[in-house]
Amino acid sequence: KVIPAGPSVFIYLDLVDMSKPFTLQIGRPVKPDTKIFGDFKIRKTAEFKCATILLTGSLAHMHEAYGQLMAGIEKAKLTPSGESREAYLFWEGPDSPNNVVQIQMGIK
Repeated sequence: KVIPAGPSVFIYLDLVDMSKPFTLQIGRPVKPDTKIFGDFKIRKTAEFKCATILLTGSLAHMHEAYGQLMAGIEKAKLTPSGESREAYLFWEGPDSPNNVVQIQMGIK
């Protein structure tokens, strides 16, 4: 019933410390005239200032990509906002060397 208008997006809220609870929202962009049905919800995501990095390949390297992004944020003397997003631009599966994921870490 719903035709996605873009890649899957994972939104992590209140993510300051990976050892503490946080909220994860998973969504897909849809056309503005898409009707709500079932348990699905539609909302507009707010723009936010962020630093980004592209992960290409297996999700086994996700931790490394986040580490590189955090190092860049610290070097630039920026402060994470507690919201991060992952846009799955190309997806074949968790172990695929062809995946492309844009990691967006909100900054203040």
